[in-house]
Amino acid sequence: MFTGILPKGTTTVLEKIAPLIRQWGFYLAGGSGLALQLGHRISEDLDLFSIKPFNSAKLYFTLQTKAATLEEILTEENTLLLIMDNVKLSFFYYPVPLLFEPLIFEGIEVADWQDIIAEKFKTIAQRGSKKDFYDLFETFYSSKLSIQDAVSIFRKRFENTGINFYHVLKSLTYFVTTQLLLFHTHFESTKNL
Repeated sequence: MFTGILPKGTTTVLEKIAPLIRQWGFYLAGGSGLALQLGHRISEDLDLFSIKPFNSAKLYFTLQTKAATLEEILTEENTLLLIMDNVKLSFFYYPVPLLFEPLIFEGIEVADWQDIIAEKFKTIAQRGSKKDFYDLFETFYSSKLSIQDAVSIFRKRFENTGINFYHVLKSLTYFVTTQLLLFHTHFESTKNL
């Protein structure tokens, strides 16, 4: 794992909440989970997922006991977004099983990078931020995975979810046609997205 991709504050928060993450059955994914495995960029926030429903208010209350500061952004059923000690945390109920065995980092499960890339496809179709495109670009550019293999993993992971594959793949064409050539040129300036 490329531990240097997490700023000190993020590492400190992760250490504080690691026992809770395990206890509540969450795993780390998103940009931080991917960057820990690829080492391609700095990632400051933590996206945590559970395949089991959870009580958001109870989780918030439990996190209060670990935090110096805690700012609630959004609390909904099975969703909690907050800032703990200046680090953005997202907790989601996500009933889509992982395809690959998770890795262990600091005692918590981290989704395999291939599962995260499949998730990035879906994320790009929903909101498509620069860092999501950059994550895909780095995966393909480093020859970790071909676009065809990534699409195959995406389809397999989300085949029973009712997701509109056409919409997701159409969203990716914007990435391929407008962003792919620009990312490598601007690698240094976008490294800290």
